Amino acid sequence: LADLLETSHILHTHNSMHSAFISLFFAITLRSSASPILRNSRQSSLKSVQGKRIRFLNQPSYWQRNLDNAKIASRGKLRAHFSSSPNNPGETISRYFALWNERKMEAAVSLFAEKLTYEDTLFPGVFKDRETLKKHLYTCADSLPETFRFVVDDLAIAPIDTEGITKIGVQWHVGLDDGTQLPFTRGCSLYKVNKEGEIIYGFDVPEPTAKTGALSLQLLRLVNPLLVQLQKMKSNRQAQASSGDQ
Repeated sequence: LADLLETSHILHTHNSMHSAFISLFFAITLRSSASPILRNSRQSSLKSVQGKRIRFLNQPSYWQRNLDNAKIASRGKLRAHFSSSPNNPGETISRYFALWNERKMEAAVSLFAEKLTYEDTLFPGVFKDRETLKKHLYTCADSLPETFRFVVDDLAIAPIDTEGITKIGVQWHVGLDDGTQLPFTRGCSLYKVNKEGEIIYGFDVPEPTAKTGALSLQLLRLVNPLLVQLQKMKSNRQAQASSGDQ
C-alpha cells in the first residue's frame, strides 16, 4: 500500500509539472503571436491620432484667418473688410482709413458721430461736425494724387472706460500704389469711439518735413524765463483779485 501511495504521488507530481510546462508553453506562444497584432494595432492607433493632430495643426486658426483678412493689400491699399460695429471699435477705424483711400468721404464721415471733435495739427482750428470735417477731407484728398494711400503700420486699442469710450492709437504712413513709402509722410493719430461704435474724437500728428528738434529746444530754453515770469504775473493778479473780493 505504501508503494502504491508513493507511486500515485509521483504520478500526480509529474502530471502537475507537465500541466505547468504546457500552460507556460501556450502563454509564450500566444504572447509571441499576439504581440505583432497588438503592436500593429497600437501603432495604427497612434498614427491615426497623430494624423488628426497634424491635420488640426495645419488648419488655419480663427485668429490667423482674421489676421489675413486685415492685412494691407500688396499695392498699398487697405482692404475694406471691416464694418462699423460697437463691439469692434478697431474695425471702425480700419474702415475709416479704407474709405479714405477709396476717396469715399461721404461714407468715411458717416462713421463719425453728429457731434465730434477732430483736429489735424497741420491746419488751424478744430472741426466740430460732419459737414466741416467732410470739407476738410475733400480738401486733403484733392491735394494728393490718386496714387497716394494711407497705410496702417500699427494699431493699439485701449480697454473700454467707464463711460463706454474706447481709445485707439494708429501709426501710419503714406505710400504709393506699388507699395513705395514716401519720405516725411509718417504720422500718428488718436481716436475715440463711443459705445454706439461712432468716432467722436480724432487727433492727427503728421511727421514734420523740417526736422527742427535742436532749434526748437534752444527756442524753448530762451523763452522759458519769459514764460515763468508771465506765470508769476498771472498768479499775482489772481491773488490780488481774491483779496479784493474779500
